[in-house]
Amino acid sequence: MPQRLVFIPILLVLATCGTIASKMTTPDGGSGYFVRCQSTKAECFEKAITTCPTGYRIIDSENISPTRDTSPFFEMLIQCDYSWQNMERTLKK
Repeated sequence: MPQRLVFIPILLVLATCGTIASKMTTPDGGSGYFVRCQSTKAECFEKAITTCPTGYRIIDSENISPTRDTSPFFEMLIQCDYSWQNMERTLKK
């Protein structure tokens, strides 16, 4: 049991750093991803590319300025763009 109590805070620390992409519903009711990174904007864009390899569009983004207790980070809401796949299907017909 004591090992379990030590493991939970470690998971919480790991979850708050790095780059994440979480699936969510966009304001227009479609599906999208919330991408957050703590080091550079470039990491967010790389995560967006790996999350949406056929392309994406940025719905919203924001730089979050640090306070005395936090590091700066960047967030964006993206929606995958499957238009290239649809275009390829249309051309093959």
